[in-house]
Amino acid sequence: DPIDSPDPKNFSFSGSTTTTWAFLRSRSAGWKLTAADILGFIKIATSPAISVPAGSPQKLQVLLPGESWNEDSPTGKIGSPLPWVAGVSSKVVVNAVDQYFNITTDQSIIQLLPNDPYAEPNALTRQLQTGTTNFDFILKRATSTASANSGARFLAQEISDGSALPQPSTYSLYFNVGASSVSRLQVLPPGLDIDPGSPSGYIGTVTPQTAGSSFFVRVRAVDNFWNLADNDYRQVTLETTDPYDVHPSTLQLLAGSTQFT
Repeated sequence: DPIDSPDPKNFSFSGSTTTTWAFLRSRSAGWKLTAADILGFIKIATSPAISVPAGSPQKLQVLLPGESWNEDSPTGKIGSPLPWVAGVSSKVVVNAVDQYFNITTDQSIIQLLPNDPYAEPNALTRQLQTGTTNFDFILKRATSTASANSGARFLAQEISDGSALPQPSTYSLYFNVGASSVSRLQVLPPGLDIDPGSPSGYIGTVTPQTAGSSFFVRVRAVDNFWNLADNDYRQVTLETTDPYDVHPSTLQLLAGSTQFT
């Protein structure tokens, strides 16, 4: 067993003795116990394999792309979340596990919700099959970064129980979502603010302007989901339908954005 403790367990006795042991990682093929004389006077003895089933379901485990279940890890998984790309479908795995992150045979119905308000779908419900199931999502809102408390993430929660879980919900780690390829420009006059991932890409209402008074207009290079293409540095011009205005000079985007007056 790769995660049991203490291992090895040392003790002294005369003739014979009894000790207790607890395996922590489940394994249908079983684990073996090996007894060895530290001084090397008698032969090493190994027990037959002892089958170890998972314990009772306790909680949910969310595995993002880049993470995988692993029996050698005390947390039941290895790896780090990989970045997603806006508009590209990716798979998330949810397991029902015991207190040592062994996958159980639970049949609960699980709902998975992203924190992206424009994800497709915005929630999915699946029944666990022998303790596990997969979800496919398309996220549309890019994140500027992923850290311990920001970025994209999922909430997994039990909504109908096969075996009611003592801890019925859990969050995934935060991860980053990058913009897809730049596809268009976005023009934001006063009163509008960005809303990446939404159908229009903005929120608000355009503020009326006074004839003869200057005002600022933002121009951004964006992908199909209105996420900023922060690696774009192209030259852009801004024109209006007013036949008597003075068009501003051509400007270069800086990290995908610029502002005209």
